[in-house]
Amino acid sequence: MRVVGLDFGTTHSSIALYEGHGAPRLASFPAGAGREGRTPAFRSILHFEPDPDDRPDDAEGQALRAMRRPPRVRAGPAAIDRYLATAGDGRLVQSIKSFLASALFERTEIFGATYELEDLVGRLVSELRAAAERELGPLGTRVVVGRPVRFAGDPAAADERLALVRLRSALARAGFDEVVFELEPVAAAHHYGMRIEAPELVLIGDFGGGTSDFSVLRLTPGGGRAHAEVLATAGVGIAGDAFDAKLVRERVAPALGRGTSYRNPFGDVLPVPRWLYAHLERWHHLSFLKSRPTLALLADLEREALEPERLRAFTRLVREDRGFHVYRAIEAAKHELSRQQESRVRY
Repeated sequence: MRVVGLDFGTTHSSIALYEGHGAPRLASFPAGAGREGRTPAFRSILHFEPDPDDRPDDAEGQALRAMRRPPRVRAGPAAIDRYLATAGDGRLVQSIKSFLASALFERTEIFGATYELEDLVGRLVSELRAAAERELGPLGTRVVVGRPVRFAGDPAAADERLALVRLRSALARAGFDEVVFELEPVAAAHHYGMRIEAPELVLIGDFGGGTSDFSVLRLTPGGGRAHAEVLATAGVGIAGDAFDAKLVRERVAPALGRGTSYRNPFGDVLPVPRWLYAHLERWHHLSFLKSRPTLALLADLEREALEPERLRAFTRLVREDRGFHVYRAIEAAKHELSRQQESRVRY
């Protein structure tokens, strides 16, 4: 028996192979972003970049050529590496899974090319698969895929069928023609269920980069595999990057001047514009502030600020385009909170 298991997550994804004996083999990937070593967590992120030959000076020529040649796409660690290498050039797409149950999201246009949601998920899974096969070998066409009890944005399960149809179609585009879905809490309880000798009620916690799901299951032993019945489920449906944005807003941005004031030429004390910090809440949007007018505004604000050192720090962050490094500090703090009650964001 040979089984490929896929966990397609909002923030991270992973893939494993079980060959009928021993322990499953979990694929690992380069850590990326200047980090050494490997990790079993593949970032669920895509980076789109215009082909270098599709950059003529006139906008009309660029649009015409983009129609003939699609943008270059990278996924996972390679997507972040390329984004950093190009100093923010290109477009990042994150938290794709959170749109599976939304009928409002059908397609998007990126550098002249149109992508359906299934195209985005399929490309991400294709890149994940290719990276895993370099370590595990060919994975075949059959896959067991975890799915939530309720998809994000669909608490009443009204659009569950839409989400599953989209996910199945996306997996087919990645070469997985035979798909078996398994509820994520049932999959999480499987190993424990093999050891029970009598019916039990268990609480399963699934902690993602932001999204957290909790389910109560009734497990009944039998035939080497427990039967699992989901009795109740609830959770926090917030993508990991959205959770990071909230941490930045509440814990990081105030140290960089959010909520402080400046004195205008007429002597009035006014708040520092908050729209500046909205860009900080998405690390790949920080580069939008590197325009000449915005840098001039920041210089004026720093000169007139009541707490200039905070504005000075923010301006340096923008000039050096260090948004990703702030988020890496946020991520490290979240990791610490998996082991202890408190953490400090160190940047």
